[in-house]
Amino acid sequence: MNDKELNIKSSTIEKGLDLAKDFLGKLIFPAVEEVGLLMGDNIKVWRFKNQIRLLNNVENYVKEKNISTKKVPLKILLPLLENASLEEDENIIELWGNLLSNYIDSSKSFKSAVFPKILAEINTIEATFLKNHKTIFDAVYKEKRVCEYIEMQTSKYKISKAEISNLMRLGLIEEVKTYYSINDVSGDFPGSVEEGEIYLSITGLGEEFLEACNL
Repeated sequence: MNDKELNIKSSTIEKGLDLAKDFLGKLIFPAVEEVGLLMGDNIKVWRFKNQIRLLNNVENYVKEKNISTKKVPLKILLPLLENASLEEDENIIELWGNLLSNYIDSSKSFKSAVFPKILAEINTIEATFLKNHKTIFDAVYKEKRVCEYIEMQTSKYKISKAEISNLMRLGLIEEVKTYYSINDVSGDFPGSVEEGEIYLSITGLGEEFLEACNL
């Protein structure tokens, strides 16, 4: 390989890198672009700064509320800090702070290691939907009535079927079937049970997750 071939290939690589960086700049949020996070080391610095900000915010909250703290198992703390460092949505960042605060609060008994994994897999729309529908879910479950509000509310909160499915996949909400008895006047099938309606209800895990994130 001669010098001319090497120079051509080198310039092609550099041009390709510049194009890739320009395209990447269009894909990331402005806050990320402003600090020039287009290379691996810079991304690590950005994630580290996010972790530091989270810890500082939680420390200030603990001091302000005079909360007695306890140690958090590494299998909870490390995934929490790791996932929180990637978050760009301020609404979800706040939930990460709430979650960490509740884990270290000695007066709380949150021990599940699954909450950081769940929070890493939901977005603001899903979190808002859960928060605003907890009381409705509870009422529907207790009264055993049809959850007709779902289509209306999914439109109101701009939540998609895929996001509803995601909440179900994570075990935060579930389908509940109602059954009712039919009195057969002919006497052929007295007291037969038929399937009624299907509605969505928040699960026990969902309720605990909401509490852990202060939703």
